[in-house]
Amino acid sequence: MEQFKKMKERAASYIWGAGYYGVLTALDLERKGVKVKGFIDQNAGEIKTRLNLPVLAPNKIPFTKGVKIIIAVYNKETIKEITKTLQLAGLKKNEDFETSSLITFPVIKKPITHLPLNINALTSYDNDDKKEIKKPFVRVFVPTYNNAEFARYNLNGILMQKTDFPFEIYIYDDCSTDGTSDIIREYAKKYSNIIADIQSENYWSKNASLHKKKLNSGMKNHKCKYVAIADGDDYWTDPYKLQLQVNFLENNSDFSMCSGGCILNDNLNAAQYIRAENTMGVYGFEYDFYKACATDCRPTFTVLIRTSAVPECKIVQKYKNWLDFNIVYYVLRKGKGYYFNRLFGVYNVHHGGIFSVLPVDQKIEWLRGLFKELYSKTKDEIVKKAFYGYLTAVLKSKEFRTEAVTSIYLKALKELKVFPDE
Repeated sequence: MEQFKKMKERAASYIWGAGYYGVLTALDLERKGVKVKGFIDQNAGEIKTRLNLPVLAPNKIPFTKGVKIIIAVYNKETIKEITKTLQLAGLKKNEDFETSSLITFPVIKKPITHLPLNINALTSYDNDDKKEIKKPFVRVFVPTYNNAEFARYNLNGILMQKTDFPFEIYIYDDCSTDGTSDIIREYAKKYSNIIADIQSENYWSKNASLHKKKLNSGMKNHKCKYVAIADGDDYWTDPYKLQLQVNFLENNSDFSMCSGGCILNDNLNAAQYIRAENTMGVYGFEYDFYKACATDCRPTFTVLIRTSAVPECKIVQKYKNWLDFNIVYYVLRKGKGYYFNRLFGVYNVHHGGIFSVLPVDQKIEWLRGLFKELYSKTKDEIVKKAFYGYLTAVLKSKEFRTEAVTSIYLKALKELKVFPDE
């Protein structure tokens, strides 16, 4: 806090970098009472920001002691160059300029033993009077069943999002019996942007067709431009998750979805690991359906999707089995995907999970059926290639290279007529 008190005393603060991190840094500073005068960017003449602040070229900034500059670019080498420029102008690091606290360069290889954020100390949604929801821009869709252990974490992680747009939270509770429904009602009563859809019977076990329809409706049947998925047993820990993703999709019309990394919280073995693509300092990368399956770049609860790209209900009902995997396929037919090298939240593996607790050979067998059905409906060659890419990625791990998994692998290659030399 001392650093921000000192910053308030300065004449002006400029953000060097008018991209995604620049906008997020400006929002963060202004909410802390720090006046932001504008952005500095090499491409000043071509950039407009959502905050209506001026974007100036580097040679237009008065490099004086009365100006505080926050560097908000992701590339390490670029930060070094900017630092050198500012030092040559006589400014001192950590006094006249510094790197934005929102910029992180995650270490991928090391397992972690603690969460990066205390979820119980998050900013409350109702403390922000700007959160009117007459015209929500994003729907956060929360499918849940018997997730009382994680429900408060899940909802707090959504409610603490810092955005310059309103959003709504639509919760589809498939008749939970463990107290999850009571927690949802408690939150819905307190927060006006929550829509609680609590079922009186469990559709997943009794009416699979209606269950799929409810899931699809929760994602598709609304007026929001974007939909984010936040499974009820997972939660976000990055308060800028939605803002970062919306900024990207708003400025890149050829992309239909984006996603990011997460922390895998293995409740079965009391362990935590970073689940992210090892891009090591690279801001992110594009992906298609093949790359989405061959890499681990699309944890469901990290995605933001254009609502217009979500498949229609008539497509969903064609399938006996329907998983997030199917959704990703159809969404990526409408545009590209983008992966942020940033940890968005926590993915929980626990005894209540339907898929996560299965032995690896059963998981592969289930996915084999999904790929086979998807290919039979679409006849799309990328589906065959994607399954081969997925299986190859799985078999790179000695842990998964079992006789049972190898047998399924060979069976799948034969069925789909996909071979390594193709």
